[in-house]
Amino acid sequence: YNPGIASGEGCNNLLKSGAYPVDCVEDILLYYGIEKKESENGESPNPSLTAEERKIIDFLLQEGESHVENLSRACEIPVFLLGGILTGLEVKGCIVRAAGNRYTAVKHIK
Repeated sequence: YNPGIASGEGCNNLLKSGAYPVDCVEDILLYYGIEKKESENGESPNPSLTAEERKIIDFLLQEGESHVENLSRACEIPVFLLGGILTGLEVKGCIVRAAGNRYTAVKHIK
């Protein structure tokens, strides 16, 4: 938010019209009233994963980081379906998106 700077005009107009600023998954969860649950030891519980999600996580744990097209080929999931699955994994806190449509697993999921 930089008042008077032309490059911030679009963002400022969105904020004025009621846009909700977010910079992490927790902000989105908070907006929708979803409470992030933690286990007794203070860590987030392992989310349940579909077979496709497990395949993606396993691949990312092995590779470290991967472009979305490489993930699509390696996991045999069409790119047009992969986007939604990757977003779900981000919300679950299992992966993070890096620059250039690259993804990384953030923790080992049991």
